[in-house]
Amino acid sequence: CSFDVIIDFTPILSIFLLAQGARSENKAPAGQSGDFALGLILGSPTGISGKYWMNGSNAVDMALGFPFSDDVKLNFHMDYLWHYPIEADVPGKLPFYAGVGGRLRSIDKPRESARADFGVRFPIGLEFLPKNIPFDFFVEMAPVVVFIPKGEFGFDGGIGARFKFPRK
Repeated sequence: CSFDVIIDFTPILSIFLLAQGARSENKAPAGQSGDFALGLILGSPTGISGKYWMNGSNAVDMALGFPFSDDVKLNFHMDYLWHYPIEADVPGKLPFYAGVGGRLRSIDKPRESARADFGVRFPIGLEFLPKNIPFDFFVEMAPVVVFIPKGEFGFDGGIGARFKFPRK
């Protein structure tokens, strides 16, 4: 039995375009090229989270962990993110981010022969980059469209903190 997946991406695209407009008004970069941070994410998945800044507004993040599912043994995702600074009275930076990426999971469903699934993620989140300490804190959610082995729709999401390693 199969089904077609029809998803309306209008809300995600609208948030992305609104943030793009806000970004053009505020050019302050969220991060610095070459910055790398490693820490923990709690949610789905719960595990290790890393982030590498490509430039002041784009980064690649990834996580390896275990989701809240008896059928899923291991979850890995990697996303490309665009950051949009938010004007806020906080001691640091507070960018909103949106992106696109992939998720690969090792699964063990007794009635199915598939041992893995693959889907496309559309993460959105908020990150706090404190001014005087080498940490970042984040909260995100990511709708996921699973294409392999069959069409499904789901969500990932979590909160986390990462330690920013000093650049040499």
